[in-house]
Amino acid sequence: MSRHFRDFATDMSHPGIYLHVPFCKRKCEYCSFYSFTDYESIIPQYRKSVLRDIEEIRHLWEDSEELPDTLYIGGGTPSLLPYQEWKILMPQLMQKYPLQEITIEVNPGTVNEEKIEQYHSLGINRLSIGIQSMEADVLSFLGRIHSEEDAIECLKMAKKYFPNFSVDIIFAIPSFSNRHIENTTRFLVENYLPPHISCYGLSIEPGTPFFDKEMKTEEAQFEKEYLWIHDYLTSQGYIHYEVSNYALPGYFSRHNSKYWIREPYWGIGPSAHSFWQEKRFEYEDSEDFFCSSISQKLREASILTEEEIHLEKVMLAARTQEGIPSCLLKTPSKKIQNLIKEGLVEMKPDHVVLTPKGWMVMNSIILELL
Repeated sequence: MSRHFRDFATDMSHPGIYLHVPFCKRKCEYCSFYSFTDYESIIPQYRKSVLRDIEEIRHLWEDSEELPDTLYIGGGTPSLLPYQEWKILMPQLMQKYPLQEITIEVNPGTVNEEKIEQYHSLGINRLSIGIQSMEADVLSFLGRIHSEEDAIECLKMAKKYFPNFSVDIIFAIPSFSNRHIENTTRFLVENYLPPHISCYGLSIEPGTPFFDKEMKTEEAQFEKEYLWIHDYLTSQGYIHYEVSNYALPGYFSRHNSKYWIREPYWGIGPSAHSFWQEKRFEYEDSEDFFCSSISQKLREASILTEEEIHLEKVMLAARTQEGIPSCLLKTPSKKIQNLIKEGLVEMKPDHVVLTPKGWMVMNSIILELL
């Protein structure tokens, strides 16, 4: 099984589909994603809208042999959508496309064994579990609806039905020491060995309760915890293949990797984004979304200039284990040597690769390199 992102990426030549399910029981304190908490009455409209979009996007691939091979179902909380709805939606996608990886995000507080088994029976083959923490006080602080016990039960069921699953954890949380992230990460690895782990530093976004409370994250805490996670997970056999993502060999996220290597993908659902033929699209994030055709609910496309394409290639490549192809850079060698001395980048054949220390200051390094 490959230990290198480049080997995995060479097999990536197909588009992906992202399906946004904008429903939540309650908004988390840190979440800025578009979602409804009063959603049950609009589920029929949502289903009709998604089915209409599934039909409309077929023309994108009419003359291509490269059909979508991944589906990522995100939210919101996709596990709130009833099974009867998935029984209608999933066949419409699976009958049209040779999907190799089908991921659904789940909140541990919204699933039981019956629901997990139903996902498996529908052909879904990967779970992404929003654990965030294994400590009750942290879960409460974040506004999560699940408990430690819910998380443990969900992990047990994931191990039973899904050889391929991922967990999300959050670090650099104000008011909590690094003990939290160390305990959470060790517990998950020692007891469940998730094939894939996504680790996100808490980000305080406008429009969230944390932002309104003027919550601040500490740079020193972020750095300490980020480097600890890297050292611990790599010592346990995980590959740090992208700035926020770790995987055991053979378990890189096929769908998310499309974003980092600029493979095309199409989003379905309110506020979903798409990337197609060097254009970036975004759907409206309003209830009017449910009553419109794709052309009516797409915001104006952003057509990328040559300069923007070049910048994207550098920025996205910088996020990966493979690094930035040297052909994209015109950086004087002295500048690169200085970054190497500071422990921020390494030189590999035809690539400049950011170190974990470099990933923490990635934007400033990119400015240095361009």
